[in-house]
Amino acid sequence: MKRIYQHPKPSKAEETGPKYWRSLDELAQTPDFQAQVDREFPEGASDLNEVDRRHFLKIMAASFAVGGLGFSGCRRPESHILPYAESPENIIPGVPVYYAT
Repeated sequence: MKRIYQHPKPSKAEETGPKYWRSLDELAQTPDFQAQVDREFPEGASDLNEVDRRHFLKIMAASFAVGGLGFSGCRRPESHILPYAESPENIIPGVPVYYAT
């Protein structure tokens, strides 16, 4: 069942308080600005049709679980670092070897 929230009406102080705006176009309320706002935020865009929060979270949890199972086999092969059996010539342990490229 979808819940319908009924917010309280704004108080008189909130209605008569200062009005804030984000741009000069919003302050001027030009028809071009109103058309742009209507294109960007169409009516009913924030409504989730036939999907509620619980159903959405169930789908997301299932996708994370499947993703976790699928990526568990994508590990690099292990490689072990072994010391030299015989020390090569001109290499001193702890001293870096530089190459000109």
